[in-house]
Amino acid sequence: MQKSDEVLVNETRRGNKKSFELLVIKYEKQIFNLIYRFTNDRETVADLAQDTFFKAYRGIHKFKGKSSFYTWLRRIAINNSINYLQSRKEYASLEQDSEDAEIRNLSDSRYEAPEESVLSKEMSVIVRKTLESLPEQFRSILIMREFEEMSYSDIADSLGCPVGTVRSRLFHARRVFKENLERYEKERP
Repeated sequence: MQKSDEVLVNETRRGNKKSFELLVIKYEKQIFNLIYRFTNDRETVADLAQDTFFKAYRGIHKFKGKSSFYTWLRRIAINNSINYLQSRKEYASLEQDSEDAEIRNLSDSRYEAPEESVLSKEMSVIVRKTLESLPEQFRSILIMREFEEMSYSDIADSLGCPVGTVRSRLFHARRVFKENLERYEKERP
């Protein structure tokens, strides 16, 4: 029988490193994907994920259990990603080739006609450029809600702000995203 996160956290607090390893195994894929969505930098994902898990392990005694362990871990990953982006000032970096620019399987080009595949890749690049053009606070909320499918309360917990603030920022993020998306589509040949 698989142990719950609560049991694994408590065992980790008592010094059982194997319990924390089980938490890492359980959540590493989600954390890797989340960090990649924020950074769009495959080479950095492993380092940021490792740092996320290290900070979680070191700070496990600070986890109060008011949210799920994954929500708390996700908040650490998001903060690491934001700090990385701020330190690198790569908000507007658009140099990735179109294959790296895919926004996690918007479509599966293996089953499309060639012209549909090209259009799909172009749209992926436009969506990525549009996401990168957003101010960080809007970008992070949009990613958490639309790509991570987080609830408003989980987003609020992750960012340490009220749910009303999340709703307001998400409204503005969607509006700015739509405006930027329309601008990129007009610029497309």
